[in-house]
Amino acid sequence: MENNPNNIPAASSGQPDRPVYYVPVDPAVNERRGIRKLGNAVGGALLVQTGLTVILELACLIVLVQMGKTTSEALSFLNDPRVIWLYHSVVSTIIMILPFVIATRFAGTKVALTANYGRPEKGTLWPLFLFGICVIAMSNIANNMFLSAIGYKPIGMEFFFGEYPKGVFGTAMVVLASAAVPALVEEFAFRGVTLGILRRVSDGFAILVSALMFSLMHANITQMPFVFLFGLYLGYMTVVSGSVWPAVLLHFFNNLMATVIDYAGVYFSPSMASAVDNLYMMLAPLLGLIGFGLMCRDNTGKYFLKKSEHVNRFGKRLGAVMTSPCVIIYIIYVVAEIAMIEAKRR
Repeated sequence: MENNPNNIPAASSGQPDRPVYYVPVDPAVNERRGIRKLGNAVGGALLVQTGLTVILELACLIVLVQMGKTTSEALSFLNDPRVIWLYHSVVSTIIMILPFVIATRFAGTKVALTANYGRPEKGTLWPLFLFGICVIAMSNIANNMFLSAIGYKPIGMEFFFGEYPKGVFGTAMVVLASAAVPALVEEFAFRGVTLGILRRVSDGFAILVSALMFSLMHANITQMPFVFLFGLYLGYMTVVSGSVWPAVLLHFFNNLMATVIDYAGVYFSPSMASAVDNLYMMLAPLLGLIGFGLMCRDNTGKYFLKKSEHVNRFGKRLGAVMTSPCVIIYIIYVVAEIAMIEAKRR
């Protein structure tokens, strides 16, 4: 270590000059601190989201009671299938947007600089979308294989939201709440803000961590493996296309197809739902092959992720973000939530 390396003269004080020591900062430690800060921004947003959910539920209950309903009547109203899906649309919009807007501030940036809602790079939308249909099918197969391997019986969405409402209004509410709203607000939160913030580290790192957070947010064993795999591809789509919109489109398609299959069972029969599902699973590989062929025709390398140099290995960078205090607290909450769901279903 050297004293006063810039040769700046010391002010005269009548006392002997004291040596000033400059302690070098380890670049690896500095990088991990920066990554941990980003992890706290994302984990903090997820914690705020959880708190907002509880606050909004209590606020709705209080408003209904103030309007003259008894507590049991208010709970009964909120559990009406049509109301619960509409309520889910409104609440999802609030809890997915507000906390993640705040997260950009804690990360030292702005939404406009983080979430890219521009036009996708020319020629990327349909190849990525068609190949994504195959990714959805393969991810579902992998998810089902994992659940079968651990002997787990999947939970239907009606477990969380009650029975599916019938009629034009009821069906529209389900499509809005299960397909349109999640595609818009979840992609804003995870492929817009979360991925955008973490791309400061690297594209691959951002894709992986945003998919992990996306999976944790769903907090149920039935969906989490699929959501993680799907989230990886949605992140890849966003990075190579340069826009969130392709991910929004594929997310909407996935959720819409799940709703169509469920309603085939509601309006017709379980065998009809199975037939629609089987038809989709047969067509998906063909569409994916077409998409892959279109991607292979490109000779510019735009479908490959760019490499970046780092002083920390990937494992240490991943460890830094996953051990940030807010992320640890959120993981503990998710584990407790899964435990409560499992206790309830038994």
